[in-house]
Amino acid sequence: MAGDDSLGRQTVDLLSDALARADLAASAIVFTEVARLHLRGRVDLGMSPERWLRERVSDGLRVIPVTPETAVRASMLETTGFHGDPSLNGTNSCHDVVTVC
Repeated sequence: MAGDDSLGRQTVDLLSDALARADLAASAIVFTEVARLHLRGRVDLGMSPERWLRERVSDGLRVIPVTPETAVRASMLETTGFHGDPSLNGTNSCHDVVTVC
């Protein structure tokens, strides 16, 4: 995170602090998108997506599983005209978390 020029200093600091407190989590579905972006050359992880995931989890990132309830809520969001990422926001609503973009 510290070397990412696309994130502002305050965002990097907030994410780093949350990670240090073991208070940073990501939906499992996020890793699909990260891997796709890396494989398409739009994001350079500097390593394989598998290794990147293992290192982030080792750093303390919690991974929130995609549950059947998450899948149902995601589907319901699509029917309401929601224009964000339904899978990610379905996870947010099931686990009372906030997305940082």
